Amino acid sequence: MKLSDYLKQYMEEHDISGRELARRCDLSPQTIFNIINQDRMIDTSTYAKLANGTGNQMSRLMVTNGVPYVRVPGEDDAEDMAEYLEELRTRPEMRMLFETSKGMSKEQIAAVVAMLEGFKK
Repeated sequence: MKLSDYLKQYMEEHDISGRELARRCDLSPQTIFNIINQDRMIDTSTYAKLANGTGNQMSRLMVTNGVPYVRVPGEDDAEDMAEYLEELRTRPEMRMLFETSKGMSKEQIAAVVAMLEGFKK
């Protein structure tokens, strides 16, 4: 689901305005407007604020062709979990990343995610 559609749905389900969503997420109303109406890429700190303000998990963010999406829990979660567990089981470097990150703060994890995103380019 596109992040913009998710936010529209969230606002409708919670009967809140874009201004209220912005307040809950500690973002400007203009930022919320831009995300909803322009489907443009957002930075990690903005997504972290959205995730925190909506109670979503940051790990559900996906980007396809520069458009942010949110993975909505559904029937493919069990398959995804099996894939993650297999990665942890068979790849020592993935296990190390997981073990190291368990004691990190949200801010530290956001910083690491931002660094890793830099390698995608």
